Amino acid sequence: MRIKRKLLSLILSVTMCIAYVPVFAAWDGYVETAVGETQKLKIVDTDNLNTIIASGASPDTDITNGASYSARWRNMPSTTRLVFNDVPRDWTEYGRIEF
Repeated sequence: MRIKRKLLSLILSVTMCIAYVPVFAAWDGYVETAVGETQKLKIVDTDNLNTIIASGASPDTDITNGASYSARWRNMPSTTRLVFNDVPRDWTEYGRIEF
């Protein structure tokens, strides 16, 4: 019985030590590319009225942040969602998001 306990203790000790050893994969399936700070993605073309209206938003000129219009969600009870079709599914190429 003592031998089994010592063996179990040894196995658990070795397992705990191995768990803290760093392991590095040679290739994890992602291709990393350097992205410059100047690369920007415009999800909604706020200079185009048709893009804003097609998303379900209303064009607004109060706060435009350098564009011609801004997309405003005015009537939330009747328009339950806004749909922007050009949103990418993979964001690994971008380092930050600005609104």
